[in-house]
Amino acid sequence: MSPADDRRDASLRWNLTRLYATLNTARTKRGESWPQVAAHLHCTPAKLTGLRAARFAVGMRLAMRITQALHRPASDFIDLAVW
Repeated sequence: MSPADDRRDASLRWNLTRLYATLNTARTKRGESWPQVAAHLHCTPAKLTGLRAARFAVGMRLAMRITQALHRPASDFIDLAVW
């Protein structure tokens, strides 16, 4: 079996809970409200607060805007999901 065969039942997934927690911590430290953060990220507050329970899928553009605003690499919020 090749190394590629070992990964065929795996995929990369955003860890939305971790993304939300990190964004919320940064928001709280800056004393900002969700509407203020949402305005900065060009989205609705519901898109951001929905990350907490992973109720909504997050688009790649928004996820990348969040990681850039946090000054963190996207890889900090991506996990390998094995099926």
